[in-house]
Amino acid sequence: MKKLLRLSIFLMIISIFIFPSNAVTKLYPKATIKLPIKAFESDIAVYNKYIFYNIAYRDLDHYKTYSKSAFNNEKAKQINQVGDPYGVKLPVFKILSDQKLYSIAWVGGGFMGGININQLNKDKSIYMNTSDKGTHEINPFKNKIESFSDPFFMNEGVNGSWYCFFDNDIDKDFYQSSNILKMAPLFSSITKDYTYAVNYQYNNPGDYDEENQYDDLNTIKAPGIVAIKNTNNKKEMLIPDVQNMVMGDGKIYYYKKEANKGLYSIYSYSLKNKSTELICSNAKFDDNIHSKNINYFPVKNNIFFMGDKNYSKLFTVSNKKPKLLYSAMKRVVTNGSIVAVLSQYKNNSEVKILNEKGVEIANITVPNNQSDMFIYKNELIVWSWQDRTVRYYNVPVK
Repeated sequence: MKKLLRLSIFLMIISIFIFPSNAVTKLYPKATIKLPIKAFESDIAVYNKYIFYNIAYRDLDHYKTYSKSAFNNEKAKQINQVGDPYGVKLPVFKILSDQKLYSIAWVGGGFMGGININQLNKDKSIYMNTSDKGTHEINPFKNKIESFSDPFFMNEGVNGSWYCFFDNDIDKDFYQSSNILKMAPLFSSITKDYTYAVNYQYNNPGDYDEENQYDDLNTIKAPGIVAIKNTNNKKEMLIPDVQNMVMGDGKIYYYKKEANKGLYSIYSYSLKNKSTELICSNAKFDDNIHSKNINYFPVKNNIFFMGDKNYSKLFTVSNKKPKLLYSAMKRVVTNGSIVAVLSQYKNNSEVKILNEKGVEIANITVPNNQSDMFIYKNELIVWSWQDRTVRYYNVPVK
């Protein structure tokens, strides 16, 4: 009996080293950065060990963008200034699918104004727009922004005709408190040979000119997701009767409404073998799912989505069914490898770092109850106006 007991203890000790437990790592800031109080009136970003922020001037007829090292006390550098006599909105920062940092802002009046897109690094800003009316996508092969025009702008479209749009939130220049998920597309809809977009029919009750679009090889008169050949703009229908899409790694994700009201199924379409796979059924989305917000996203080979009323709960997928992870969150961000979830409490804020299965692998506690965050690769910042501090972390990326 004693030999058996000693053997059991020995095997238990060995198992600790061979089969480590799923321990959760506590993360502490690698750096803390103080910023002017006005910097916390808009978005803040991290990119290659630099912090980016904006300062508004003269009742918002212009703003300036600054970069500041996270690891030394050098003075912040102004890298951009955007202004308009009709006013500007403070920009949001986004990492687009080319893994570069951009600022997105509305510049000018509500009717004649437009989206302003700038690519940023620690030294300068590069204006990227091709058209400020429509939907945009980064072309990673040409380092430029491509766009589809908006036929609703000044009724420039022709009723009954067919157009395309990029289904992403690159053009989203303002986040409300209800917008918990804050991200840009992880993969571009523009590949080396094809551009992928949503085909739709323009119907505007205020436009009385009804004509048919000129018939040619580039027109498909049906709703769905199309592939547009980059060399000649010829369109091919891939997924009919769908008006949404999110690009993945060699895949297109999309959802369809099920027979039961309020429930949806998420699918993936392989661009390599042209096959469709059910990813998740019985997903409960908000009734306003057709608003132009990204509400689901791939993390490695899995899917996460914001579900329930007002997209207030975070789900992942297990055995093709929704699995609830968190609710009552302030912010959700992802870099495509992990997911960070920020929750605010009475005396502090907490960030949970999740792997692609939705399992917590690390966490952060911040001594402020009003915080926000931004992620780029393995760099995560959490900031709060309450102590005018940006906290810089390295998060595990496996």
